[in-house]
Amino acid sequence: WHMSKQGTPTMGGLMFILGTAAAVLIAGWQDMAEGDFGAVFVYLFAVGFGAIGYIDDYMKVKKHENTGLTAGWKFLLQLAAALVFTLLLRQAGYLKFDLYIPFLNITIVGIPPWLYMVFAAFVMVGTVNAVNLTDGIDGLAAGVTLPVAVFFTALNYTVHNLGATV
Repeated sequence: WHMSKQGTPTMGGLMFILGTAAAVLIAGWQDMAEGDFGAVFVYLFAVGFGAIGYIDDYMKVKKHENTGLTAGWKFLLQLAAALVFTLLLRQAGYLKFDLYIPFLNITIVGIPPWLYMVFAAFVMVGTVNAVNLTDGIDGLAAGVTLPVAVFFTALNYTVHNLGATV
């Protein structure tokens, strides 16, 4: 079955990165003009993970086989990117060390910073790898990502233009 997919283009994540760049620039221009660079930080995080994916895909293409980065290296690079992202958010004042548990409406306040950042990094890496497993060789990530992207676009519009709170 893998042989039937031979020649299928790789590096499809590049389309996500370019599309997200356009969305961040168009939708976030006013926020950036006012000094709010939260969307840029999230975009840079996506670019970091995209770079890891690019390295993995490039190694597969260069070797002409289905082995890129080892799982260990990929995990370490993703964990490092997630930790850098949480540090950046903390330095910029976007991150508090409180954990909100949805549906139970519980907030755990005052988690030790190191524990919160490690937990957050593992959640980010787990989420990204869930998409990788969904994507597989069929490129299904686009179909899974579309409804989520539409939701966050609608949420962003609602919060910024209609004054709703989240």
